Amino acid sequence: MKYSEQSPNNFLVQTQTPAERTALIDFLRAHPEVPRDLPTQGEAIPTFHCIGLYWDPPGSFAKNTGIPVRYCKTDAPGAWVDAFPLNYDPRSLDDPFTRKKEKKVRGSLVGLKPDTEYLIQFGVPTSGGPEWKAQLIARTWSESFPVERVVRVASAESLTITQGGSPGRYVRYQGPAILDTKKSCDASVIINASHVIVSGLTCRGGKKYGILLEKGVHDVVIEDCDISDWGSSRGSGVLGAYGTNLQGGIHLLSGRAAGDREHEYKRIVIQRNVIHDPAFGTNDWSDKGPPNPDNGHPEGPHAISMCNTGGNHVIRYNRCFASEADPRKANKWFNDIIGGNTNASDKGFPGPDSDVYGNDFSHGMDDGIEAEGGGRNVRIWGNRLDWCAASFIATNVVHQGPTYIWRNVALRGKKKWAPAYKTERPYFHKTGDREGFGGGRRFVFHNTVLSSPDPESSTPLGAEHAADDVSDIVNGLYARNNLYMLSKPNQGTFFIDGPDNSMDYDLSSTSSWGKMPKNQEGNGILNRKPVFLSGHGTPESKGLYQLADNSPGKNAGQRIAGFNDVFDQSAPDLGAHEGGQPPMRFGPEADDSRRELGAIPAREKAPQAPQPEEVPEETSSPSSDVNRAPGLSH
Repeated sequence: MKYSEQSPNNFLVQTQTPAERTALIDFLRAHPEVPRDLPTQGEAIPTFHCIGLYWDPPGSFAKNTGIPVRYCKTDAPGAWVDAFPLNYDPRSLDDPFTRKKEKKVRGSLVGLKPDTEYLIQFGVPTSGGPEWKAQLIARTWSESFPVERVVRVASAESLTITQGGSPGRYVRYQGPAILDTKKSCDASVIINASHVIVSGLTCRGGKKYGILLEKGVHDVVIEDCDISDWGSSRGSGVLGAYGTNLQGGIHLLSGRAAGDREHEYKRIVIQRNVIHDPAFGTNDWSDKGPPNPDNGHPEGPHAISMCNTGGNHVIRYNRCFASEADPRKANKWFNDIIGGNTNASDKGFPGPDSDVYGNDFSHGMDDGIEAEGGGRNVRIWGNRLDWCAASFIATNVVHQGPTYIWRNVALRGKKKWAPAYKTERPYFHKTGDREGFGGGRRFVFHNTVLSSPDPESSTPLGAEHAADDVSDIVNGLYARNNLYMLSKPNQGTFFIDGPDNSMDYDLSSTSSWGKMPKNQEGNGILNRKPVFLSGHGTPESKGLYQLADNSPGKNAGQRIAGFNDVFDQSAPDLGAHEGGQPPMRFGPEADDSRRELGAIPAREKAPQAPQPEEVPEETSSPSSDVNRAPGLSH
């Protein structure tokens, strides 16, 4: 496979620390079979299962040139794995916070094991194959968080956390406990300290938010919490009472003014939470009257909201929903399910080097996942998205890139709820460049987009187009091996402009590929519907989306290193769920199973943060002062 079609941007890249360089030297001394004459260059920014890479190569290349990269575990030297190439972007871009020049090679390793050390080598493409030029060593995050102190939280109106741990040592605030402010405090939990774990709390009744992270905190884990009934009303409309825009069940308090310290928000892990039923819902796209904006754009709460942060976050295994699917009966829908701003920028949501995976998201009046802005090494995989309105996944814009979107499942979609708009449907992927921002690369692999009957219309519920440039133009879309069952058979699959796009090996149920650059989808399958195994391929399938052996798209995919290394027959299947693999799982329970989720190898249940007997414990007590942390006044 040729990987010469890639692109995007870079982040301020530092050389390795002295300790990292020493580790590399020691490793090379112990393993003479590994090339030792390569300089230590570039930067690696890890998460649990991925590593974002940055490098300035010798010489220059055409835009979207694939830069070879390979890796091996340091305990298995020489057992090289060829990864999907990194992307070369010749543009001279500034880091959005430091304004220093970003590196021109950017990209990610995916499907790695937690707490594992890797030797990584960068190369340049030549007619005879890769020529390796530089190397570094990096370790993925451990899923076990060291704890120096445990605070047992008692039920109260709210909890304000002002005491945290230190680098590598967390203070854990542990439930079970119910924190119900009854609208007496802005949030049930306010976190104003770093190196903190919040676990097992039920959060209700926040005046604005469920859990609020104050400006500049970092290294925070929020896990196993139940968050509901937060937010304030901005008035009523056709669908009932509407909430205030961007108030999140989990909310990072940042903005656009100088001194907001938004860039200090880093390494926020949000995992296995249930975030549901805000106090007030969101208007749909048809409700243009007061108190809504003139264009009728949805405004209301988010399940998770963060704006323009420094990134390196992980959002995984969460379930976000409204208990009533029909907002005309009880409107508790989100605006975007997760998102933020500023979308037309080099910042945005979720921030660089961030992962969103294994989540079960539903009931968004706008986008399911709004990953818009810089998009630098943003990775979105293995999520299930249901009942979205504008799009299931949005990348309008990706300024730096690359952004990776793979093995997600999109179910039902409906854009407007008024009777006059019975056939309005969302896009699977809302994309585009606008307001001078964009041009970064988007890689879209192995996603499944389904449709299902609508009892109120002959038009099925689901996505109307696979991808649509809803603004000026889109550059840098690279799509492979997707399965698109679209809601309108006579509509085009793509509505994409721009010279740097590449789409192939996709299946579409529509009669036209639509608007896209010439010479695309030469190996695509058009105007065919997939055949699923019995019990697979519906919203009720509960993780079953495999193709039958006689289905179009079976064994029809293109090999993509790192993203479809495991397949059961002659070639990868199209869509998210490869044949022969266990059921896909989403939400909090997905973290408990031995499975293959996207590119992540099957693994044991993630270990919980250790709480040995010698770890000091404290017990909080109820307090009438909701602005003071119960039990932590000393």
